[in-house]
Amino acid sequence: MKNLSVYLEESIFQKYRDALIAAIFTFGILLLGIVNIKLTIAFGKPKLDEKFTKKLRDITGDENIEIYSLNNPKFDPNAFFAGGKSLYYTKSLDKMLKNEEELIAILLHEFGHYKGKHVTRNMVTVGVTFYATIYTILKTTKNEDPIVKMLMFLLMQTGFNIATLPLGRYYEYFSDKYTVQYGYHKHLISALKKLEKYIRKEMCKNMSKEQCDQTIENLHALDEHPVVKKRIEAVLKEKAKKDRLGENYKKKGFIRRWIEKAIGEI
Repeated sequence: MKNLSVYLEESIFQKYRDALIAAIFTFGILLLGIVNIKLTIAFGKPKLDEKFTKKLRDITGDENIEIYSLNNPKFDPNAFFAGGKSLYYTKSLDKMLKNEEELIAILLHEFGHYKGKHVTRNMVTVGVTFYATIYTILKTTKNEDPIVKMLMFLLMQTGFNIATLPLGRYYEYFSDKYTVQYGYHKHLISALKKLEKYIRKEMCKNMSKEQCDQTIENLHALDEHPVVKKRIEAVLKEKAKKDRLGENYKKKGFIRRWIEKAIGEI
């Protein structure tokens, strides 16, 4: 009986070995991602910004959100949502914008990521694609050279990253709509223009305008953030839609409300 139980345990392990190894690797990658975000926030010297927390709560009616400023002077102008109920912005962003309404517009964009549960969705996407990659490699390259396995991993992950770019860009357009909903679209547009000007200044030193344009285009080719011009066009299109629909702008059917309750706003 003992030998039979050992045999069964070994056979079950052998049967699901590849799946278990892939799951362990996937969990490890997701854990590293979470640790990286937490360390970034910690090194940013976060401080609860009561002023902007109150403003965002008053504007959106959501009493759960909290706004934190990251006061590390080495951090570039940025704002992000890292899960939970907290939105973050760097002091260098506030310093660059020099406009309270523009900063609120940026925070409303991040509020859109919060409402859409985009961090959770991204983690699911990363987990599924990473698991699929590792599992496929383990199943199809049992006797292959490690270098071959590494090349397969890089090629598959690159393919998945490119394939999921439209999803990431959808999240950005989705979040921009919140500035339209709450009347801050003009401030978002001016803030985006300032950010683009900052990026060009930092990245295009000693470059001609043509070289700079090409550099920016290459940067956005594999970036989930759409180019500023397209984001502005989408915001203006959404504003026209809001004006056309009036009071019906935010009305939703039962099925959509049910879906959004389960997975976040879409």
